[in-house]
Amino acid sequence: MRQLLLLLIFLCSIPSAWAQNPFDASFRGQTYHFQPAMVQGKAILNLADPQVVALIQATSAQVQVSTSGRTLYVFLPGRQTYWSDGSSVYTRNGQELEAPGLFFTEPAAAMEPLALFEAIGLRAYPVTGGYQLASLVTDFGPSAPDSLELKLVTSAPLKFAATEPEPGQIRVEIAEAAWDRAERKFRLGEADVEVFGGDKAGVPLVVFYRFQAFWTARVKFGLTREILVSPEPRQYVSATQQATLQEVRDVPGADGTREIEFVLNRGTQFFWALDSASRTLKVEFPATNSTASGVRVLRTSSFPVARYEAVLGQGQSFEFYQNPETPNSLRLRLAAGLKPVEASGTASMAGSYGASGSIVLDPGHGGGDPGCCNRGLGVWEKDVTLDICLRMRDILQKQGWKVDMTRASDRDVTYAGSPDIMELQARADVANNNNSDLFVSVHCNASVSSASRGSAIYWYKPEDLALAQYLDVLDDRLGFEQDGTIRNSFAVLRLTSMPAVLVETAFLTNPTEGRLLATPEIRQKVAELLSEALGKYMAAARKK
Repeated sequence: MRQLLLLLIFLCSIPSAWAQNPFDASFRGQTYHFQPAMVQGKAILNLADPQVVALIQATSAQVQVSTSGRTLYVFLPGRQTYWSDGSSVYTRNGQELEAPGLFFTEPAAAMEPLALFEAIGLRAYPVTGGYQLASLVTDFGPSAPDSLELKLVTSAPLKFAATEPEPGQIRVEIAEAAWDRAERKFRLGEADVEVFGGDKAGVPLVVFYRFQAFWTARVKFGLTREILVSPEPRQYVSATQQATLQEVRDVPGADGTREIEFVLNRGTQFFWALDSASRTLKVEFPATNSTASGVRVLRTSSFPVARYEAVLGQGQSFEFYQNPETPNSLRLRLAAGLKPVEASGTASMAGSYGASGSIVLDPGHGGGDPGCCNRGLGVWEKDVTLDICLRMRDILQKQGWKVDMTRASDRDVTYAGSPDIMELQARADVANNNNSDLFVSVHCNASVSSASRGSAIYWYKPEDLALAQYLDVLDDRLGFEQDGTIRNSFAVLRLTSMPAVLVETAFLTNPTEGRLLATPEIRQKVAELLSEALGKYMAAARKK
């Protein structure tokens, strides 16, 4: 009996806080080791514990205690919470919610683990030995009032990967991020947004932004490490040749139909998209505007877009045409009985390209046909030609060219294993079907002799020769030898209906030229020299 009494006296003398089973929490590649204590029968973490402080510092959270010491405030971008001593509820962005754990001020400022994670914007997934933590999305929406730019803010800065799986679709993947909102599919600004994942340990958050097919977006970090998605139409027309939409007017059409005439100061690209549900047709021009009635100007990161909207009546369709008597204008006809057209698309007004033009770039080989290889460097022709053409595309578009490519990725233009003539015809058809001004096919040369070297420009049709002569610019400035212009009946030269050349940049199988072609700086210089030569050719051709 005396022993039992001594045991009770001993138990009553134990402090109210004592060590509990330790656990770990992993976040952003770092493991935090926590040693909880007991307060009022609950396991708590002291906010002054170095491991707790380190975890808070790994987030963007700002933690403050009121002057009374009885209220804790935690501030995150787009998310503010406050916690009262021992309260079973807490406030988040002005809304009172059931607390996942309690905040205590005695014997020191402390929180239950799940309350702490919630306060600093972390989702806790139970795993063996503790928790796997993920950063919550705390703010999601326009970056500023009336801005097209969309922001995605997490409670801790995280790396992301952005890709464009198909035209108009931007996929942003963020590891160690969590989504705690009920809505996963919604409209936001210019985008239809759909959210996947971010709900289990190790499952990344994936956000799809779907714009119209002729739009794209730039994805980058903002000044405070928020992820910014900045939509803009694909830049077919150079911002340096910016058009101005001067007037929009109704024109009486035949048989009582409605026509809208857009008057600009120069020809330009235009885009359209029809919302089948609302029957609203959007017509957009990469152009400034200050006076035209019914026009909204969208300020994108590269150039402004003027948008006009028209509602189609029941049974109406639409078509575009240009009145030859009114230069730099476009007419939209709304009427019943018109031939159906695609619900969205892009086209060019007459005179869109000024001193530039339209061109098809053909990166040689690709997909099932890798071309030649420098085995010492592990470099394939299909990769070199694609990289040069993508660089040329960027340069030419900024100069005002309309650029199409036979392939913009490592693929066959037709299908893997197709007959050579079918593949070559398909490449020529891209230019023929688009009525392009020029066709340029880019290749690397190869030989069984590693001593062979030199760039060459091949032509076949009489109208090809002048273009070949202008493009014979890959010389000793690059470290290449020059073999000049050579006539050859390559299929892509025979099958194209416009001036066309095949550029053999240099010998990939030569040790010197192969090493140069494997260098991004040299590929950029090749792209710059060929683009400059194309501009000179087009300027001379327009003077004739």
